[in-house]
Amino acid sequence: MKRNFIKFTGIALVSTLAFTACAKEAVKEEPFLAILLAQAVKSAASGNCAISLNLGTLYNGAILQAAASTATTFTQAEFEQANGSTVTALGYASYAVTPYNLKYDAFIKGGGTYDATARTADIATAKATVDAGSLLGIAAATCSSVPAIGAGLQTVATNFLATFTTAEQTAINAIFVGAGTNTATITGAFAGGCGVIAGGLAAVYTAFGGSTATASLYQARQAYANGTGVLACARIPKSSCTFAAITTADRATAIANGVKANNLIANNPDCKKTDGDFINAVARAQFTGIPKNTTITGFTSRGDILTSPSDAFVAISEGSTASSNQIFSEYSYPSSSALTGLGTAFNVAFPLAEGTTAATASTINYYKASNINLTSVDNCEALGLGAYGPIPTPATTAATLAAKKPLTSTPEIVYAFSTENTAATLYATVNTIKAGAATLAVACNNSFRAKIALPLAIGGGKLPVLNDATSGDGATSSLLTACLYGGTATSRATASALLSTTSLAGIPHCPQAAAAGAAKFGDTGLQTLADFPNN
Repeated sequence: MKRNFIKFTGIALVSTLAFTACAKEAVKEEPFLAILLAQAVKSAASGNCAISLNLGTLYNGAILQAAASTATTFTQAEFEQANGSTVTALGYASYAVTPYNLKYDAFIKGGGTYDATARTADIATAKATVDAGSLLGIAAATCSSVPAIGAGLQTVATNFLATFTTAEQTAINAIFVGAGTNTATITGAFAGGCGVIAGGLAAVYTAFGGSTATASLYQARQAYANGTGVLACARIPKSSCTFAAITTADRATAIANGVKANNLIANNPDCKKTDGDFINAVARAQFTGIPKNTTITGFTSRGDILTSPSDAFVAISEGSTASSNQIFSEYSYPSSSALTGLGTAFNVAFPLAEGTTAATASTINYYKASNINLTSVDNCEALGLGAYGPIPTPATTAATLAAKKPLTSTPEIVYAFSTENTAATLYATVNTIKAGAATLAVACNNSFRAKIALPLAIGGGKLPVLNDATSGDGATSSLLTACLYGGTATSRATASALLSTTSLAGIPHCPQAAAAGAAKFGDTGLQTLADFPNN
């Protein structure tokens, strides 16, 4: 399921709460065991889960993605050294059409003459390019909210430039010089106000991907430089509030999970297939990004799939960018599909890593720096976040009232994070592509809901039949509630703007009570949290 913020697989939840290993006879014969079992059941079903995400990971990921995907940075010669084979031998017409996942894996793995020193140099070049883009992004990010800022835009740019060291500013200027301009010209043009985007700097913006792309870089840099985190809370029992339960460990696991969902759809007669290509379409939707000539096994209703180009009938794409993929590069795991659901821009956050390792302290700068931590809490209300999501801000308009939903109940969470619901969601997606009636997806979802036996620890029984839900509970509830912490009030406002196009639009600053669930990180702005929600 891909809505709201964090994807919990549910496997750990169900297995932990089921207690199938305890025989009824043993409980009858030992009253004390029965008491212990009752306490264990109550404990396993209790508590909620707080998840902290370091938003600086968007900056880290942007740097690494720029390094791996820019042909003038990670060159074809470097790629071929790291991969151990030529582009031609790999079956690609040119380096330009070589898939992103293949480039990223080669970039991180290294090999031949492409060693750590060469990779560090490429990362430095990519960082300077991202930083230059972030300076340009000031205009779009600022003008969207203050269109009449005029010459004040130059002041904003000057203050932002001061957040970089002298060495970083020199590197930024070198990037601009390579693009036919320089930093002084850029900041000088900002004195003309918001019109520079389509005016005097139009060609420069085009060269850096456009105003929207540069605005995202600006906000990501701000989140990193000022230190901002998202604290989310969901009604996930503490027994499942673990890193392993909320992530997909590796590509093999992602593929295996995809096969399970595919089989569930194929073998469920209540999930009507509208044409002979339906299950192939399911595979195409599931496995975008998987390397060609990969054999996918384990299907129960069809033979193995040997991926494109060998199997032209199924024709699974290898993907072109990180944001276009469902299967990521091997070195991008552990991942979370719900972060992808929040917005494909969050794909750059992978791999996820716990702890407090700062971005520049990791073995490969910005790669596998700590970006997520989990904390078991009594309940989300104790953090001052209330019982509604996706944000706890009071509803004051028709739009915010429509977005305000109660937190998903534990029984619905069991289904939301099940393979059955993954299959229902996938069926609904493909059914829409095939222009099938929505009632088909509703029937498929209800069929899968009926197959879920709720653990006794959370009351047992069955989930209700829903008349209009094509997956899950039809989005009538919110999996989480969330707020911002770290840095300063100003930096959190910038982070809020970064999330304005996601389901967390309007996310507020965390209340003081939320300090009990918020985790520290090693990067600036999130190390002490001595004046929570400020650092």
